[in-house]
Amino acid sequence: MLLLFIFLSLATLSNSEPEDVIVQLLYKPKDCKDIGKHGDIMHVQYLGRFYDSKKVFDSSYRRDNVPFHYTLGVGGVIEGYQMGTKDMCINERRRLIVPSKYAYGKGGTDNIPGYSTLMFDVHLVQINNSPPNYPVPIDLPKETVSEGNQHCEHRVKIGDLVEITFVGSLPDGKIFDNGTMTPLKFIVGSGQILEGIEEGIVNFCKESNIIMEIPPAKAYGDRWEGPVPQWSYVYYNVTVTKHIVRDEIEDGDANLQCENLHMPSDCDMGYKVKAGDYVELSYKVLNKEKVLLGDGEMRYPVEER
Repeated sequence: MLLLFIFLSLATLSNSEPEDVIVQLLYKPKDCKDIGKHGDIMHVQYLGRFYDSKKVFDSSYRRDNVPFHYTLGVGGVIEGYQMGTKDMCINERRRLIVPSKYAYGKGGTDNIPGYSTLMFDVHLVQINNSPPNYPVPIDLPKETVSEGNQHCEHRVKIGDLVEITFVGSLPDGKIFDNGTMTPLKFIVGSGQILEGIEEGIVNFCKESNIIMEIPPAKAYGDRWEGPVPQWSYVYYNVTVTKHIVRDEIEDGDANLQCENLHMPSDCDMGYKVKAGDYVELSYKVLNKEKVLLGDGEMRYPVEER
C-alpha cells in the first residue's frame, strides 16, 4: 500500500506541472535597447500567483507600488525567476510559469505549499541606475488607432461630458467587458469609471479610437472583478463617440440651483443621504438654455465638502 501511494503521488505531480520554466511575452516595447545582463540590478513590479488556483500569494503592488530588486544571475530570488527574466528590456512584461523544482521545491515556504507551480507577471521598470519607469505612466502602452478630427476645437479635459464605446480584455486576450452596443456616458474626473480610462482619453478629440493598457493601480487593484483577477493589467479599446465641453454645462459649483421635482411623503421620517453613503442615481445634463445634452446613471460615494 505504501509503494502504491508513493507511485500515485509522483504520477500526479509529474502531470500537474511543466518540466521547465515557461516564458510568455505580454508586452515588449518597440525600442528595446536597455536589456538586463548578468550582474545587473533588476527593479521589477510583479504579481505572484499559484498556477492552479490563480490565487495571489505575493505582489509588489501591495507594498505601495515599490518595485522589488535583485541581481540578475547572482541570486536573491528563486532560480525560475532568474531563468525567466534573462534578456528583458526596460518596460517589457512577461508571464513566468515556474515549476516547483525551480521555485520552492518540496519544502515550500510559510504561505507556499511544497511542490507548488507558481506564476509571475513581471514588469521590468529599471536596470541599475537607469531612469525609473514607475509608477507606470498610463500613456506608456497607449496606442492611437485613430484620432478622429485631429484639428478639433475642443479636446477632452477634466469636467467634460463624454460618451464612449469600449471593449475590455485580459492579457491573454479574453474579453471581459463589452460596451460596443451600449455606450457609457460620464463626466471625466468624476470617478464613475476606471481611473485609467479617464486619464487615457484626456486630450483626445471626438471619434478618437485609443487602445490602452491599464496597470493594476489604475484598474481594479486588489479587487476581484468577475473574471479579472487581483492586481491584473487590463486592456481597453475605447472610442470617444460624443464630447460636450464643460463650458456648455451649467457650472454646478458656482451656480448651483436645486429644484425639488418630487419629495416622498415620508421623507422626514426616512433615511437621508449623508457623507460616506454610497448612492445610485439617474441624471440629465442641460445647458443654460435647458437643452438636453445627455443623461445616464451613476453610482458613487458621497463625499463631505
